[in-house]
Amino acid sequence: MATRSDLFCTLLAAVIGVLASPAGAQEPARPATTPAQPSQIEKLLQAYRSAPVADMIVIRVKDDTGAEKRSNIIFRNSPAQPPAPQRTLLELGAVQLYIAGKALVATDRAAQGRFAEFRLADKPLAEALTEFAPRLTVPQLILCDPTVTELGDLCLTPPGQQAAAVRWDPPVADRVTGKTVMNGSSPVGKFKLVMDRTSSRLVSVTATYDAGPIRQIELLVRAVNPSDPAGWEVKTADRTRVASLAELQSSEEPMKIGAVPPFDGKLVTSGFSVWEVRRQNQPVVYAFVQIRPDGLLAADQDSRDAAYNRLKRECGDSVGLVRALKDPQDRWNAVSVAILDGVFVKPEITSSLLAILNPSDSSVLRELPNPPLFTTPGAVDQGAFADRATTAVVVDKRGIVRAIFPITDVAETAAKIRQLLESLD
Repeated sequence: MATRSDLFCTLLAAVIGVLASPAGAQEPARPATTPAQPSQIEKLLQAYRSAPVADMIVIRVKDDTGAEKRSNIIFRNSPAQPPAPQRTLLELGAVQLYIAGKALVATDRAAQGRFAEFRLADKPLAEALTEFAPRLTVPQLILCDPTVTELGDLCLTPPGQQAAAVRWDPPVADRVTGKTVMNGSSPVGKFKLVMDRTSSRLVSVTATYDAGPIRQIELLVRAVNPSDPAGWEVKTADRTRVASLAELQSSEEPMKIGAVPPFDGKLVTSGFSVWEVRRQNQPVVYAFVQIRPDGLLAADQDSRDAAYNRLKRECGDSVGLVRALKDPQDRWNAVSVAILDGVFVKPEITSSLLAILNPSDSSVLRELPNPPLFTTPGAVDQGAFADRATTAVVVDKRGIVRAIFPITDVAETAAKIRQLLESLD
């Protein structure tokens, strides 16, 4: 019979055996730890990257005069679902931009017979698009991009200013609306994000700037049904491929004397807003000049200087005509208009062209009644230019083309145009 001492020794041996067991033996269960909660920014990014989404965006832009312009954009995005790549569809009025992976296809509902197709560079989506189109004020392009880990400027930096990352304050709950609010600041201004507390999707974005021609950008966002991403693809069958987005909007009607000009509503300022005639009852002379400013982006300073001087010579007739037509009685207006491919309609190009096309000795161009304007080849009838680089178009106060003058001699052309303007009722 085992004695009490034998039982004690057996129990002691078992305990020692357990303590000396190999490392692979099962350890006692440990208390579970609570996983870290995602930050509000992580929730926001995840909301646009985890499933197909669509937003209706109303963009309101206020300039330094208090004037406001609005535009509507529909944004759709579906994350990559192999074998299907990430797909994004932007509807900018009549223009559609469809991106599948690195392939971009663009169409214009008003130009049924054409399409443009490009290969995006290996860059963040918002940045890659700027090689083919002006920068789009669509923060969702940042939020949907899986290669982006920070919000950056959310595509809200105004044209002509250097993009700067925004420093965001911790999120707070708005007791009145129940929404989540994040305020931020950067060297160019202040920002405010409002997000739905349930979905973490955007409700509104407001950017207020300390200086510059654009003082506020406000986006009002409403979630809509994204539909099936398989149906987003833009059809290109029976369409002709063109080389640029600008060519999608080529004028179907030639420029005719006695008709509304094809470029009406298609001229933009350096701030990339549509230019409006300062006075509706005032004739306007448009001095168009066709240029190619690619040398302004050269890597070395000597090449950039050479391109600047070349463009200054090429634009001389346009600028000279505008100055020669200045009227002390302010009976008409005259403006220079640079025609350049859409790929060059970007701040780093237009900022240099502003100085080249400056119609006065003032350095404050936004205060001029006739600041230099920009457009693309698709907005004008190239045949009306008679193969000349510089052409003047006279439009009367009713918005009708009255004459087209090739500029051969500035003084002679100015005299002819002045005579015509003085005869207009």
